[in-house]
Amino acid sequence: MRRLIRIIKLVLRKVNNVFYVGDRDLDIESANNANIKSIFYKPENSYGEPTGEETYIVYDLLEIADLL
Repeated sequence: MRRLIRIIKLVLRKVNNVFYVGDRDLDIESANNANIKSIFYKPENSYGEPTGEETYIVYDLLEIADLL
């Protein structure tokens, strides 16, 4: 995970511009461990549940554009 942060910092220069999109609690945990904002994707009929640790929750991937 440290390598990921280093790469992000080198390429983008700001970790604040990075979002980790995932549909499992492991995805949100990974984002939090990397100090990256997380977006929990919960489409209809999905099995994953938000943890309360995510930065945002979206129900349609097009909603992400509104967060940027």
